[in-house]
Amino acid sequence: MAHPRTGRRNHLSPAQTDLALDDIREMAVNVPDWPTLHGVADDPDGDKLIECAVAAQAEIIVSGDEHLLSRGSFQGIQILTPAAFVVLLSQES
Repeated sequence: MAHPRTGRRNHLSPAQTDLALDDIREMAVNVPDWPTLHGVADDPDGDKLIECAVAAQAEIIVSGDEHLLSRGSFQGIQILTPAAFVVLLSQES
C-alpha cells in the first residue's frame, strides 16, 4: 500500500500511487558506491541524490524537492515530480 502523503501531495489516487511505486520498485537499482559531488544541488541531501543517480546511470530522478526540480536535469538526467513521472510511465505503456 502506498504512503498516503505521496498520493495527496501529487494529486494521485491510491491506485495510481500503488502502480507508480510498483513500477519504481521494478526499475530501481542498488548502487553501493558513488562519486562525491558538492554544490550541484542547493543542499547536501540533494547532492547525494544526484550522486546516486549519476553512479547508477539513471535517466530520471523522481522528487518533490523544489530545489532539485528547478534544475530540470543534470548530466542528461531528467528531474521530474512524481506526478510527471506517472504521466511519463502511462505514455510509455
